[in-house]
Amino acid sequence: TETEKAGSPQALGKVFGDSRKLAVSMILGHADPYSVSIFLASVADAICCRVISLCSEDTGQPPCRFAFIQTGSAGRREQTLLTDQDNAIIFENVREDRLKTVTDYFLRLGVKINHMLNETGYRNCTGGNMAGNPEWCQPLSKWKQYFSRWTKMPGPEELLKTSIFFDFRYCYGDQGLVEDLRSFISKHLITGDIYFHYMALAWKQFNPSPALLSSGRTDIKKILMPLTGIIRLYALKHGIVGLSTPDRIIELYSGNFIDHKI
Repeated sequence: TETEKAGSPQALGKVFGDSRKLAVSMILGHADPYSVSIFLASVADAICCRVISLCSEDTGQPPCRFAFIQTGSAGRREQTLLTDQDNAIIFENVREDRLKTVTDYFLRLGVKINHMLNETGYRNCTGGNMAGNPEWCQPLSKWKQYFSRWTKMPGPEELLKTSIFFDFRYCYGDQGLVEDLRSFISKHLITGDIYFHYMALAWKQFNPSPALLSSGRTDIKKILMPLTGIIRLYALKHGIVGLSTPDRIIELYSGNFIDHKI
């Protein structure tokens, strides 16, 4: 394919631009919005994998197993026509005497990936939630610590982190690391009633106000945040494996976790 043959950000940028034009045509042709978002996510994944491959060639052989994950709206496959990056790196646990060397390698790789994706068309995240950020380029054990802390002490900051990172999805590398983390989270949340209670309360403050709709520009993400957040909570509570909001809703209804009369 054109993406697999691309050897530069410019060539990948053309794929990015063409995909947006096609997506607009799909929208104008009244295509199902879910189909459009899946198409955009598929192109984004293909471009991302090619970028990682090119950057890995430049950085050299990885020192250990690692996985590149998409998070936030990219993790849910709900990106818009103009979207920024939300991603991270998980690498396998290594001996303490190797940790700095391994971390330095993956940070260099993460920075290169983020830079090339930005050149391609996927803007850098203004909040720094990217693989090139030392906080989001960590061994598996550290990621487990993160999620343990977020679920034990839910607050405004934890709400923001979970809204981004609980929707993580495998993109490239060793999928076993991603499955290990997801299994850990699922088991950890079995006894997380306090977490679900406080997080549900926290979402109340994100109810969209009329001002969001009356201003000159409308931020769709802010309007949808309460919906995606509550659906995410229900999905986590009941062990739903779907990552996109529509998939989660379908699974919740199919499992009778949501009242069909609602």
